[in-house]
Amino acid sequence: MEINNLVIELTRRCNMTCDHCLRGDIQDKDITYDILSSLLAENDITYIQSVIFTGGEPSLYGQGITDFIDLCVYNDITIGTFYMTVNGKECSDAFLSVLEDLYDFCTNKAQSKVDISRTMFHTGQDEDIVTKLKTLSFVYEREEFMESGDFTGIRRQGRGEDSTFVEGEESIPQELIYASGDNISGILYLNVNGDICAGCDLSYTNQDINKLGNITEETLSDMLT
Repeated sequence: MEINNLVIELTRRCNMTCDHCLRGDIQDKDITYDILSSLLAENDITYIQSVIFTGGEPSLYGQGITDFIDLCVYNDITIGTFYMTVNGKECSDAFLSVLEDLYDFCTNKAQSKVDISRTMFHTGQDEDIVTKLKTLSFVYEREEFMESGDFTGIRRQGRGEDSTFVEGEESIPQELIYASGDNISGILYLNVNGDICAGCDLSYTNQDINKLGNITEETLSDMLT
């Protein structure tokens, strides 16, 4: 089985409480080895074209990335590219090492990257941390400062449901396509509870409502056929 786009929710912890956060309120949850294993060891996956690590704040749980790499190695799964956005507030030496390991593991290094997010909401970065992250050649700064009062790009979910963001976008789950030849196209989202969702722009509440199933209880083939 090949997966075109896999998104893994590493953690629901965060070191920021942004007013616009589409996820909702912070939860003290990290993805477990067993949940990752249920996906990577039980579904005959051979290739993942692109994997995105998200949260919460991904830099708070590098162990999940280490577990992911170990499981891919053990189950002979090849990874093309990876992508991650971090807020630039924390970066341990261990996390920096994990990023290097992940980059080295990917076969398509030219398209693999980490962005440090600087927006009208994501401010107050630790500049020493930013400098530390940018010692890696695949780490970049992404600036997306919107004009004051322009909230049209905000997802109206989670804390973004606030009336302040009435002009924001309603987010509709993307439909998964289970194609012939055991290829999954679309966006396959695995959250910290083991739930599989179609699309990544869903609040924690909407993930519960729109989940296709739980990877610890069903295989991908069971869910998608």
